[in-house]
Amino acid sequence: MAFQYNHYYEIYNGGKYVNLNGDHENNVVNNGEKVTMYARTNNPDQRWALERYGSDNQVRIVLQRGGGWYALNYNTENTNCIVWHLNSAADKDTVITLEPAVSFGGVYRLKLAQ
Repeated sequence: MAFQYNHYYEIYNGGKYVNLNGDHENNVVNNGEKVTMYARTNNPDQRWALERYGSDNQVRIVLQRGGGWYALNYNTENTNCIVWHLNSAADKDTVITLEPAVSFGGVYRLKLAQ
């Protein structure tokens, strides 16, 4: 695979970046905070790392802020994307399978494990 674990990435789609919504300059993040697509800010709320989870193709996408590590999480109540502290995040809502996009080198599709 062409990505590295424990290396920060900006996740880009449709001209915007995956962004933890709100102002986190105080480093306080709460479970359930929304994740949005936003213009590039060059701020830590848009820097995500891949944490290996299980097989080579399964990962968690995580963000480090003052209170620890937070996983990108699928909110089953409304199908929105939120963050959840790794200590209490459910596997079915955070574990992602990376699938190489055949026609693009180094580009991956993200798919929830379930």
